[in-house]
Amino acid sequence: MTVTAAATPTMTTPSASASPTPTLLTKAQAAARYTKIVKPVNDALALWQKEARKANPSLTKVRALSGKVADANAAFVRNLQSTPWPADVQPLADEVAASSAGILSSYRQMSKAKTWDDVNAVEFPSSDNSSAQLLRAKLGLPEVPIN
Repeated sequence: MTVTAAATPTMTTPSASASPTPTLLTKAQAAARYTKIVKPVNDALALWQKEARKANPSLTKVRALSGKVADANAAFVRNLQSTPWPADVQPLADEVAASSAGILSSYRQMSKAKTWDDVNAVEFPSSDNSSAQLLRAKLGLPEVPIN
């Protein structure tokens, strides 16, 4: 009788697979992406400004439009942070996201204002919009007027 040793099963450990690195956008793709993701913010802000600049603006409308600006800004920040920008654009995109997050907070506060005094008490972080203008320039996009 021949006794054979039982085969010892070979245990393999699963190899850690790295998450695929997203392909960075080209300048043309990045310009198109930025234009697309900033449009809802610009549109919401234009509506807010139109109402706020009226001789007798509606507090109800300003509050509602402030919420829309805040929501659009939140989506903009998420899109800025999740986009694989070209390497020389990424630092500017990060700066714009940080600046927009502060602005978002101010509009969110206005959306909850109960009185005009509450609206007027909201402070906006100081920003000269230079990061956004530099980002646009890097992407070959025209400057936008600062209101």
